Amino acid sequence: MSNQIDLTRGWFRKAESDLHTCRLLIKSDGPYDTACFHAQQAAEKYLKGLLAFHVVQIPRTYNL
Repeated sequence: MSNQIDLTRGWFRKAESDLHTCRLLIKSDGPYDTACFHAQQAAEKYLKGLLAFHVVQIPRTYNL
């Protein structure tokens, strides 16, 4: 269980980093396409964290 939680926290930390970058870009003058990219990356990483928490194998795909 500890490894599962550590893996989940790792994905969530990475997602938070992407969200932080996204927020900084939105508050500034962009580039907004990069902000959108980081928002999408955060969503993927949160989903992967959720899969890790439920011990579901994380697919190596860009089609979540």
